[in-house]
Amino acid sequence: MLAEACASLSTDTLTLCTGTRDPDDMWRGRHANREPAVWAHLLVSMEKAIAIADEFDVMLGIEPETANVVDSAQKAQYLLDDLRSARLKIILDPANLFGPDNLCCQDSVLANAFDLLAPDMIMGHARDLILEHGEVHHAAAGSVMLDYPRYLSLLRSNATTHRGICALSRSGQSCAARHAGSRAPTRSACCDATQSSRKKDRLPLPARGPSRVSTENC
Repeated sequence: MLAEACASLSTDTLTLCTGTRDPDDMWRGRHANREPAVWAHLLVSMEKAIAIADEFDVMLGIEPETANVVDSAQKAQYLLDDLRSARLKIILDPANLFGPDNLCCQDSVLANAFDLLAPDMIMGHARDLILEHGEVHHAAAGSVMLDYPRYLSLLRSNATTHRGICALSRSGQSCAARHAGSRAPTRSACCDATQSSRKKDRLPLPARGPSRVSTENC
């Protein structure tokens, strides 16, 4: 069991994806991902995962991804609010927040993600984006379209408990270095985010429905 092995691997965190209902491609979104029954099934699965995390004293890092059930920063906050577990944290890869419909407004999407999730972030990932024939594809960190100066600025100004930034090189291999610099990372940069004792207040939990405003779409 992975959770049981964490101690021997000198780690205390398991990273999870919330999955897709697509039966053929685990990286492809599906309209069924948005059905209430699918959300209810996710909560049941996560409650089981949290029980395992409690048993082995590990954290669970959820990463919002456009093709998953948790496909946005706002859905990630819904999950945190529904489960209310100290074991559940957020891993943020900004490249996973964008599709063709919101790539035009990176600043507001990134700011919204940090407003919602910064208090619960434990790690930031870093890749990049390419828009080809109306579809978004991922690329090596720092090479194409993602606004890295803005991303790193938000990491610094919202630093709470996240442990670092892990970027991917052109070959797709991760690397390690220390301390976030003042510029965007190179294609093979992996740097510890500056820690801060400041914690932002969690947003209040409003009722579900149209009254809950998101700035994620242009």
